[in-house]
Amino acid sequence: MDILNDLIQKRNNLLKQVEAINLVLNLYDHKEGYEFKSGLNEIQITDEISSHDFPRNARKEKQILWIFENVLKKGSKINDVQDNYNALTGTAKNKQIKITNIVRHLKRSGELSAVKYNNQNRLCFYGLPYWIQGNDYKHEYQPNQDLLPVIVSSEIIAGDQTL
Repeated sequence: MDILNDLIQKRNNLLKQVEAINLVLNLYDHKEGYEFKSGLNEIQITDEISSHDFPRNARKEKQILWIFENVLKKGSKINDVQDNYNALTGTAKNKQIKITNIVRHLKRSGELSAVKYNNQNRLCFYGLPYWIQGNDYKHEYQPNQDLLPVIVSSEIIAGDQTL
């Protein structure tokens, strides 16, 4: 049983070291998983996204882009972005910061893109520019199919149009 307790203690120490390394890497905006090689096996440990990874001290624009890159990872409605922003910042419902204008600014500057389906504003989904190919999202970045009707048309919304 001493061997088992020693192994558990060593594992806990290693996890604390990995957590400290992750904190330093996050300060430098490093987002990749980490590889540990152990004898015969190679084990890859990838970090799960959590609120402690969220760049709390960054500007709101960077926070929103971080949400698209690390949480949403697909075309999303503005309400989904708002919900994730509120959850990650720990904002109470009565003190919410509306991000609509920030998203509009990011779209106007080309840092975000939007695709509108069937010429309906309520079917407008936002995402990162490299997610788009032609007039629609690439397959891996498509919005949830449950949210989309039968798609008749899709168009990229220019930066000067409103949300």
